[in-house]
Amino acid sequence: MDLRELMIGDWVMYTSDKPENAFPIQVTVGMFNDEFVKWPNRFEPILIDENFVKQNFDEWDGGYGWINLENDIRVQYYLHEFRLTKYTPANNIISRNSCHYVHELQHAFKLMGINKNILVV
Repeated sequence: MDLRELMIGDWVMYTSDKPENAFPIQVTVGMFNDEFVKWPNRFEPILIDENFVKQNFDEWDGGYGWINLENDIRVQYYLHEFRLTKYTPANNIISRNSCHYVHELQHAFKLMGINKNILVV
């Protein structure tokens, strides 16, 4: 994982010394001067999976997750292609991004102007 891609607030997996000790952690300012310098190989991206989409999107139909925004704008995540799309009320595409990992989805949300708290369990 290229740690230069990360921003404060991103979710990553801290792999620790054993796989059973791994846990998700949110990036903080101090990590850029401390943890990332001492243990750069102990951080991995978190792959978006079905459980993540179910937890973080308003609707889930087995393939697509949906978030309803104001003014009838909707955001769709297609899990099988790791594709995030923002639609107008007339179903025209406003923006489309490829997001395999949670931190990529967080960046895409910021670019799309979506203010959403992400849950990672």
